Amino acid sequence: MKQESHHWMILQGRYVCKARKPECWRCAAQTPCLYPDKTPLPTPARRATAMA
Repeated sequence: MKQESHHWMILQGRYVCKARKPECWRCAAQTPCLYPDKTPLPTPARRATAMA
């Protein structure tokens, strides 16, 4: 179990809690996190409404 949890933490850091652009809204470890509001929720991308 200890080895598996180590692997989970590595994956958490690689895909969710990234150094430059963390995805805090996806984080499973929000309760013990020291920086829970580091990044805001993403806003939906606006589609171009130009009609030709």
